[in-house]
Amino acid sequence: FFEYNFTNLNSPLKFYIEANGVRSKDYEINAIATPVITNLKMILKYPEYTGKKNEVIQNTGNAIIPAGTTVFWHIETNKTNVINFKSINEVNSFTQNSKDLFSYSKQINESINYKIATSNKQLENHESLDFTIQVISDEFPKIMVKSDIDSISHGPVQFIGQLSDDYNVKKLQMVYYDKNTPKQLKSHLIDVSKSTFTDFYYVFPDEIPIAEGIEYELYFEVFDNDKVQGSKKTKSKIFSYYNKTEKELKEDLLKEQAENI
Repeated sequence: FFEYNFTNLNSPLKFYIEANGVRSKDYEINAIATPVITNLKMILKYPEYTGKKNEVIQNTGNAIIPAGTTVFWHIETNKTNVINFKSINEVNSFTQNSKDLFSYSKQINESINYKIATSNKQLENHESLDFTIQVISDEFPKIMVKSDIDSISHGPVQFIGQLSDDYNVKKLQMVYYDKNTPKQLKSHLIDVSKSTFTDFYYVFPDEIPIAEGIEYELYFEVFDNDKVQGSKKTKSKIFSYYNKTEKELKEDLLKEQAENI
């Protein structure tokens, strides 16, 4: 019994066996070209509203990105005819730009596990690589408001607050309404800095015309600049403000004078 091993075969090989002057027929080993990835590059094009600069990642298909990021895959190969992008919900083919260069792009809005698989005419899905893209969702904006409204018996009241968001505050508005008709909302836009963190100061009613003898309720709403899923808002707690009549103000003044005397 005799044994011989062929190693590192990269091309077809013909051979025969000879012993004691006896020669076998010719045999052939057909070496099939294997479709492999030689270089993998991902270009991450972040949503413009995030303010993040586009990024290039080499030699991996894993990434952590904001929702709405468009990912471009550029893959260099050898002996490859087809590359497929596979996830739970889809199977799509890469575009072949040249003999050994393939590309594919996709906007990612939620986390995915996916495969990149190479094939040629002899071998299907020979090299199948697993990757994960984790998506960080845009958070709701945050608002904190304080006021001297509880210590004011009449006249304007002051509000101070802090606003924050992961990708910049878009706008702030004050919403007010007659407590007896809560569905008839009115709003007033307050100028604030469009940044990730900002303070604001506001005096109610400022230049807003309000009626006497009406109990108002009011709150503040901050909006973020999410252009992928739409601007999200967060509401402050509700404040109550009673706009006294001229008669009630005079009665309060006489009461204060009497107490002082």
